[in-house]
Amino acid sequence: MIGKPCLLGMAGAVALLVGRCASDPMREGTHCDFTFGTLCSISSAVKMYQVNHGRLPTEAEGLSALVKRPASLPPAENWSPLMDKLPVDAWGHAYQYRRDRSLKDGFGLYSLGPDGISATLGNDPDDRNTWDHDKPRAGLTGS
Repeated sequence: MIGKPCLLGMAGAVALLVGRCASDPMREGTHCDFTFGTLCSISSAVKMYQVNHGRLPTEAEGLSALVKRPASLPPAENWSPLMDKLPVDAWGHAYQYRRDRSLKDGFGLYSLGPDGISATLGNDPDDRNTWDHDKPRAGLTGS
């Protein structure tokens, strides 16, 4: 279980990263961009959901479970929003959530990138995702 000091430290680091990147969402030649910072923030909220409820949101619940109580939760189970609203990526597209046991945390998040389309569930050249964020992406890192 994650302690409060650790969570506060993670939240501070994410806020610093997002704040540093938000001033210029299309910074080229760096690994720091608005979309990746936001993916980190959403990922932290999904992990907090897992801590609070003993499970990840289902694919049907998706990221909405972070802002609106899922109907699948038992009425007696406490729930509170982990985000005020779901953010959009630097191109105005909703972030995507997928459950996948082969991924490090059992789930992945991705941006559809500038074209707003992903034919590969987050692996298109212009998509940005949480499982291979160090890989240069077209239109995101200047490569």
